[in-house]
Amino acid sequence: KGHMGSSIYSLVWSPDSKMLATGGGDKSVCIWDVETKKVVKRFVAGEGSHEFFQVGVVWLEKFLISVSLNGSLILWDFDSEKAIKRLCGHNSEVSDIALLDGTVYSCGQS
Repeated sequence: KGHMGSSIYSLVWSPDSKMLATGGGDKSVCIWDVETKKVVKRFVAGEGSHEFFQVGVVWLEKFLISVSLNGSLILWDFDSEKAIKRLCGHNSEVSDIALLDGTVYSCGQS
């Protein structure tokens, strides 16, 4: 099973294209093994409010960065499935995150 009956808001391939990360409305990021079509890891961002919907994901080798609807970015350790750091800087909803030339960009409402 993947996202507990919720929508998927983002997806990104692993650097080796063997896995896929999806961010969903169940407040989690799921890591899928492409060959077996099964979830192999799950990162849970929060409980309760829709503000923790995971609307964007960036894959950085051994780390993931996800962005929640509430504007917080979470740096995840891939191996331990633990949040290493939470960053809050947006004053409104964030709708996406991207990686370009080693720089992470997030965008939202102004």
